[in-house]
Amino acid sequence: MNTPMRMTQWFCLFCLSAVFAACNDDSNPAQDSRADTGPGLSDIGLSDGENDAECRPTSELCDAQDNDCDGLVDEGFSLGETCTREVGQCESRGVWACGDSQQAATCNAPDPEIIDEVCDGEDNDCDGATDETFDLTSNAEHCGACGQLCSPANAMGNCQNGECNVGRCLPGFVNINLEAADGCECEVRNEGIETCNGIDDDCDGVVDESFHVGNTCQVGIGGCARDGLVACNDEEASECVGEIGSPVNEVCNGIDDDCDGTLDEGFDQDDDGALFCPDFNCDAPCPEGADCAFVCQNLDCNDDDASVSPRATELCGDNADQNCDGNDAPCIVQTGEIFEFSIVPAGQEGCRDLNGDGDADNAFGILAGIINPSLEQEIAQGGINLFALAYGLETTDLVGRFELAIVYASRGRVADASLNEAGRPINFFPGTRMERGELSAGPRPFTLELPLAGGVNLQLQAQQATLTGQAQVPAMHAGQSGIQVDNGLLTAGLPHAELRRAIVATAPDFVGLVDSFEPDLDLDNDGIPESLGLCAQFRVRPATLDGIPAPLQCTDHDDCQGANRCVLGQCIAEEDVPGRP
Repeated sequence: MNTPMRMTQWFCLFCLSAVFAACNDDSNPAQDSRADTGPGLSDIGLSDGENDAECRPTSELCDAQDNDCDGLVDEGFSLGETCTREVGQCESRGVWACGDSQQAATCNAPDPEIIDEVCDGEDNDCDGATDETFDLTSNAEHCGACGQLCSPANAMGNCQNGECNVGRCLPGFVNINLEAADGCECEVRNEGIETCNGIDDDCDGVVDESFHVGNTCQVGIGGCARDGLVACNDEEASECVGEIGSPVNEVCNGIDDDCDGTLDEGFDQDDDGALFCPDFNCDAPCPEGADCAFVCQNLDCNDDDASVSPRATELCGDNADQNCDGNDAPCIVQTGEIFEFSIVPAGQEGCRDLNGDGDADNAFGILAGIINPSLEQEIAQGGINLFALAYGLETTDLVGRFELAIVYASRGRVADASLNEAGRPINFFPGTRMERGELSAGPRPFTLELPLAGGVNLQLQAQQATLTGQAQVPAMHAGQSGIQVDNGLLTAGLPHAELRRAIVATAPDFVGLVDSFEPDLDLDNDGIPESLGLCAQFRVRPATLDGIPAPLQCTDHDDCQGANRCVLGQCIAEEDVPGRP
């Protein structure tokens, strides 16, 4: 409910209105007197305009008003001056003007034009992020850093964890060193067929590997032979290069002095391969430059008869010495069973140095642990039945020669596969030496033929084969005797192909391993290894065997010397022929 105003309240309002009216009257004498005695209205920030209110100074704002009453409007805000609006790498131009905020001027530049982001370490698209669309850990064009291209030579690049790797080589190129810096650096040449040219044609990381460049080889023959080196020639093949020695007159010394390919010609009148050197003394020191071991083992005791030489097979009981050991062999065969046969493990002492490099050759020994169990099992179960036959060996206490044969037996009898068409043993070592219990045979080529399952005969063609061991002829039961060999050792150079066949026969699961072997023996001195060192140990014990070929005896009078006659396979003096008066 409205309450009526008191009289005194109306009176006060009237008086106030009168006062304000007096202040606004131009003719007011009070105003004139104030103009004369003090500053004018404009001096205190008040307008001279009609009905202007008194100015009360505050902080200047950007609002088109003179807030601080200094007569200036929006001073200090640089209104109208050029300004730039930047967002990342983007910018636009405008001027400073008052905006929504009165506390500061605003640049009225429009929004900057947006561009696509590029990998350069800058915010190109003005979104506040730098290079956000590029993954430097996997982007092949920016691998690890902007602009760092992952493009290995001759390959597809693969950026992983900021590192450039070779992803895949282009056809015909190979990354041999597995480094990304040079990419797939090797280009396959000549359709991947290696030639002798100093280039890795097949890109396997080895240059001219099948040509053995740099290996020691032999140029020339006989006494003219000299060491050379295998090198590539203009036809991209290998050859032995070196200076050949000069030939001299042939002498009897076990050397081809005149370098014609024939050894000591003129000193073998009967052409039986044995030498007749009357001036050569095997009991004296060996002359310099001579092969005394060869000469003394091959001295012919009768150079007029080709059937007589250290290499000849002895006829037993003919009162003649065919093998030049000074004795006529008795008509006897000592039999022994090879009950132990194993490959000598690699590194074990006792094997022979075939190539003269100072190290015993036994490349086959690395397979000893694989093959020996199979050999042991085959021998124990009768799968391999080997026997040694010593023809003409009566006692091991003497010095002399005899024939050693190795045969395969089946069911206690010599197998036909061990005999040739004449019924003689195929595997034969004529001229085997016995010197007071020390057995030695070879060196010579040796063929060991063994029958395998399925009617297949395995032939091992060994080179420079030797047999050694301590032998004796102990008495056996029932008055029989046989040969016993301890510490037996077989050494030879076995061609790689023969080795492979042996593994197929004994441990076929490891054929792949043998195929990876590289021959290490160069027995023909051409600088290219063709064989592997074979070193096997064996033992022989006396045994009986049926079907043993009889010792060689005379078959007619021509087999006997002088006035002797062949009677029942033996040469006897003519006066001792039975029935002769």
